[in-house]
Amino acid sequence: MTFTFDTGMLIALERRKQRATEAFRNIVRRGFLPIVPAVVYVEWWRGRSNIREEILAAVVVEDMPPSLCRAAGEALGAVKGSTLADAIVMASYYPDATVVCGAAEFADEERDAIVNPTVVVEVLSDSTERRDRGAKFHDYRTIPGCADYLMCSSVEPFVEHYTRDADGWRLREYGAGEVVMLRGIETKLAMAEIYAKVFGATADKLA
Repeated sequence: MTFTFDTGMLIALERRKQRATEAFRNIVRRGFLPIVPAVVYVEWWRGRSNIREEILAAVVVEDMPPSLCRAAGEALGAVKGSTLADAIVMASYYPDATVVCGAAEFADEERDAIVNPTVVVEVLSDSTERRDRGAKFHDYRTIPGCADYLMCSSVEPFVEHYTRDADGWRLREYGAGEVVMLRGIETKLAMAEIYAKVFGATADKLA
């Protein structure tokens, strides 16, 4: 099983948010080293501090391969108003969160695309939504072991959950107060947990 952290997770850890800290400790206690893509490292880093050093000591930072640098440069030039971080995210196949059952496998030696995810989570934004819904979604659906693909709104508590079954992929939409069932790892995830402390709302208001 592999865990990939996004910028929000690192910020939550740095601010010692209870839920993020507990999740981090549980992951490390089980012997896993979370992955932090280089672009996430860049977005998060604002100078040396004790807490940042502690976090870095317990994660694996993945380098940006040359192919990703080239693709990000092309994306930066093609998408008006995009930032460097946006371009790198658009050009890479790093989802916002991934669960891998077993050891992570990569498409090539540059290790910029995981090819055996069980659960993929994307947080939609103006700069990445087209890719998340398009080629990226198509490619992940072709992976036999990928069982759940979630697209989470960044403007309201709303999740589009695609699950694989014998007849193909099924879509179910979730709003506030509902619970998402991740079939690939047999785990329930409440919308209140996904959106806790987002949009100024508490988990109680979303329940």
